[in-house]
Amino acid sequence: MMYVASSDEHDEDSTLISDIRAGLPDAIEIRKKMVEKRAKKLELVKSRYKPPVMYGPEDDDLTIVGWGSTRGAIEEAVDRLNSEGKKVNALFIRYIYPFDTERILPILENANKVAIVEQNYSGQMRRHIRAETGFHIEHAFLKYDGTYLKPIEIVEFVKTEVL
Repeated sequence: MMYVASSDEHDEDSTLISDIRAGLPDAIEIRKKMVEKRAKKLELVKSRYKPPVMYGPEDDDLTIVGWGSTRGAIEEAVDRLNSEGKKVNALFIRYIYPFDTERILPILENANKVAIVEQNYSGQMRRHIRAETGFHIEHAFLKYDGTYLKPIEIVEFVKTEVL
């Protein structure tokens, strides 16, 4: 017995490939063509991405990775650490999917040390970066107690666990 999973796939004219046609050779070719068409759109989207944002000095002892709502606290922490003589910068990731591996991986590989700041328990972005780039970020500050992220928490993390 063979089972074919149906979907809401459609052809160029927006005609659904129904459960009845889903496993037939012509429908398989239509499905492949439409998937490839969407994949090309992703490459177009990626080609229009703005580059990731770097904050702080180019010459670094540490690059802190963040995205989304962590940005303000990380920037303030970077400023405080640099004012104390540390050489720290930050990389802010703009887009999750498709991931901008071509621009992000060289930044991570050229950093002396890398840490990530996230507001979740499981380190979702850290895992995502590793899945997309193969780069493992050794140091992670994960805050998941429901309170807002404070720059001083990042500063203390960097001083006690990273530098």
